[in-house]
Amino acid sequence: MARLAAMYSVSLNSHKKQLKQRRDERRMMRYTEKAFSMNENEFKANYRVSKDLFHEIFENIKLKGFMFSNMQFPKRRSDLLPKYKVLVALSFYATGSYQRLVGGSYGTLMSQQSTSRSIREVTAALNHPLIQRKWIKFPQTRRERDAVKLRFFEKFSIPSVIGCIDGTHIAIIRPSENVERFFNRKHFHSRNVMIVSQYFWLLLNCNSLLMKLVKYLCFIYFQLADSDLRILSVDASFGGASHDSFVWNQHPVKQHLIELNNNGETVFLLGK
Repeated sequence: MARLAAMYSVSLNSHKKQLKQRRDERRMMRYTEKAFSMNENEFKANYRVSKDLFHEIFENIKLKGFMFSNMQFPKRRSDLLPKYKVLVALSFYATGSYQRLVGGSYGTLMSQQSTSRSIREVTAALNHPLIQRKWIKFPQTRRERDAVKLRFFEKFSIPSVIGCIDGTHIAIIRPSENVERFFNRKHFHSRNVMIVSQYFWLLLNCNSLLMKLVKYLCFIYFQLADSDLRILSVDASFGGASHDSFVWNQHPVKQHLIELNNNGETVFLLGK
């Protein structure tokens, strides 16, 4: 009798688990559908990207196979739907809200643990070298650099410029090691992120999408953008105690530009 009772208990628990998995899956599908039922402005307000750009991001991850290698889904019915995970991560990148708040926001209702896992998985997928090399690359040939300089000159009438450069301090939680490297002159812990952008207002406006991405996409390491706002290079490997000039002097892009100029090509980055 005791054995039968134990078997019944196991069967009942298994049935309850299956029901919960189905409810979770239906809930994820329902909220994903709600997110895409938003109008374009509402969608951008929540995720800071258009629906078309979302699908482009999603498809780039999917086509490269990162959906299964890095993002760990879908292995069982209770796994979050892939688009749902990307929505959750984009919401966090866009707002910087605490995970519990993001998890309970419109279109992204999930536990804090699931939210945190989704952010890590999507960030890891976006940080894959194949994705980085596709979207973050410095012009390697003279022809590519001349095209960038021409577009910059046509927009701003400044010759020989391939981008604008500046740095910003991204606040972080007090690290457990090498604290002195991250404590900046403004008396908080941070990373000193170098940024190069097409427009100076992007460097000055910390509410811009570019700055939000720098703040919340922690995998970004050094950032350069040309006149079309394309990112050329990224580096956030230095703590807040490092001065902008020190960070710049350590970066290989500086030596690369020096070599180009020494070889007869005039090329500059503008900075404050």
